[in-house]
Amino acid sequence: MKNLLSFVALALAFSSCIPPPPELCRRGVKLECERQFECQSDAVKTSEAFKGGWGTSVDDCIAKVSALAKCDEKTTENELCTGENAGKTFNVFKAADCSSARSALSCADFLDPAQEPAVCAERCK
Repeated sequence: MKNLLSFVALALAFSSCIPPPPELCRRGVKLECERQFECQSDAVKTSEAFKGGWGTSVDDCIAKVSALAKCDEKTTENELCTGENAGKTFNVFKAADCSSARSALSCADFLDPAQEPAVCAERCK
């Protein structure tokens, strides 16, 4: 019984550290924006296509992409599974592993969709 209570206390403490869905969404957007502005060439970043999609700065990108992703409207973690993953179950631990792996990619690999870390496919199942 003592082990069960310890486990429950630990689980409750850990679950309180998981940010709410809007914040998880914004964190994903922030990573994407930071890496786009870090990794794209100046020629790409000054193009109208890039500015139209990503904005003119990291902060502009975060505001623009967060609004497009409707981060503030997310009420459950599963709503973070979008597009072809809509309706699936979101795994915050796999998402954290994915973010770490994507942060560690070289710019060449980050910009190559074929180099997406395998764990990223496990965020929504």
